[in-house]
Amino acid sequence: LRDRTRGHAWRDTQHILEQHFGSRFQSDLLQMEDEPIGSGCIAQVYRAILQRDTGLYPKGTELAVKVQHPNILHKVCVDFFVLDKIATFLEAIPFLNLRYLSLRDSVEQFCSIMLPQLDLTLEAKHLERFQQDFGSDPQVHFP
Repeated sequence: LRDRTRGHAWRDTQHILEQHFGSRFQSDLLQMEDEPIGSGCIAQVYRAILQRDTGLYPKGTELAVKVQHPNILHKVCVDFFVLDKIATFLEAIPFLNLRYLSLRDSVEQFCSIMLPQLDLTLEAKHLERFQQDFGSDPQVHFP
C-alpha cells in the first residue's frame, strides 16, 4: 500500500459528495478546501468546516473528510481477479512446482484483508472507539 499517491480531481470529489449529500453539500453542510491534504491508494482527505449543527458536532467544527477514489472497489476487485488468474496459471505449471506455496490461498487471504479497508464506515467506527477510549487523555490527539 502507498500513501502520498496522485489523487483524483476535485470534480470527482464534488460528484461523489453530491451523490451522498445532495448538490448543496458545500453551502448547506461543509465548507471544503478543494486541494486534498493527503492522498493514499484508496482515498484522499480534505480539510473542511461544518456549516451547521448536526447534533453530534456544532457548527464550525473542523473536519477531515475522506473521499474514496472513483471506482476504487471495481479496480481492487479487478486486481484481485487478475492476481487469482495468474496464481492459478502458475500453480498449474508442473515443472515450476509452485502448488506448495498456495499462491491462490495467499491471494484470497490478501483479498479478505484488503476489501474491508474499502469500508470507510468501519474506519469511522474505529475512530469512534478510539475517541471513547482516549478522548479524555490530553496527550492523545486524532482527527
